[in-house]
Amino acid sequence: MNLTHIKGALVIRSFDLFCSDKCGDYMNKYYPTHKRINNTSELKAAVAFDHVAAAYTGNARKNENYIKSDCIMFDIDNTETDRADDWITLDKLRADFQDVEYYVVTSRNHMREKDGKAPRPKYHVYFPIDIITDSGEYTALKKRTKDLHILINTPRTRRVSFLATKTPRCCILTVIFYWRDLLKP
Repeated sequence: MNLTHIKGALVIRSFDLFCSDKCGDYMNKYYPTHKRINNTSELKAAVAFDHVAAAYTGNARKNENYIKSDCIMFDIDNTETDRADDWITLDKLRADFQDVEYYVVTSRNHMREKDGKAPRPKYHVYFPIDIITDSGEYTALKKRTKDLHILINTPRTRRVSFLATKTPRCCILTVIFYWRDLLKP
């Protein structure tokens, strides 16, 4: 296996994220900063801010403004059940997406109590894909991916979904990468 490291970062399949300068602003609709993600360090830096995985006309997140995407992303909060055996874990992701390249970043509330619920695994999952310029095709791909794992949060299947962070300084993020070659024994 030939994995390349640049200054401690693993080089990964490139994809685009579009970031705002805000953290945790659910009312924000503008993502003007394009980040080409080439390695795990760049991924970690980009996801410290609210971000989307699609380019939009005028950088405004809105269905009608969809231009293209080369990544689908999902939020996994494990809030649908309190049964730990039913939660999505890294092992379950590995089993469900054995031959698929994807990257996992822990959420800011990963393994923390929230809303009176016991601590549980919470992740953001990024699947690099070939560029899709048709919004209907992009939405259908997200739906098909979600159908493989019913506990992926439904709101993230919309093409205008975004992922929010609290603050880049307080957020402890761990980039967990899974490349299909790394999954094989």
